[in-house]
Amino acid sequence: RTCPGRYQLLVNESEPCRFLLDTVFAKGMTVRQSKEELLPQLRDQCKLDLSIDRFRLRKKTWKNPGTVFLEYHVYEEDINISSNWEVFLEVLDEPERMKSMSQLAVLTRRWFPTQMKLEPFREVVLETSSVDELKEKLSEMSEIPLENLEFAKGRGAFP
Repeated sequence: RTCPGRYQLLVNESEPCRFLLDTVFAKGMTVRQSKEELLPQLRDQCKLDLSIDRFRLRKKTWKNPGTVFLEYHVYEEDINISSNWEVFLEVLDEPERMKSMSQLAVLTRRWFPTQMKLEPFREVVLETSSVDELKEKLSEMSEIPLENLEFAKGRGAFP
């Protein structure tokens, strides 16, 4: 059994990472089983009343959100864990869209140069992980025509 620390990922807050609780996962347990066990702890200890399809677990690398753990993943088979292993718990606004490891979840922010402002983070889930697909999805979300769309990868640590 492993005791990972749980941190809540709050991508649009000034402090995007806050400690929630410690919990225990067993080798061979699926991510879905761990989420089911977490629900009462989250409700009682953290005052978070969530449904199982409205939060996800992600790899935590320092303060950066990493791989989304899918419900069928098995600890110590699909997900390597260690004694100092920590994960993010991310509350979702809609049911989970990540269903396969072939998909890629990308956090995006729109820049408004005339106002010198960034909009809050929005997630884009890509099926093919291609630049063309990313451009198409960003164009749909922002209503910016494809020919006028530019993007860049942010530097440094998240956010």
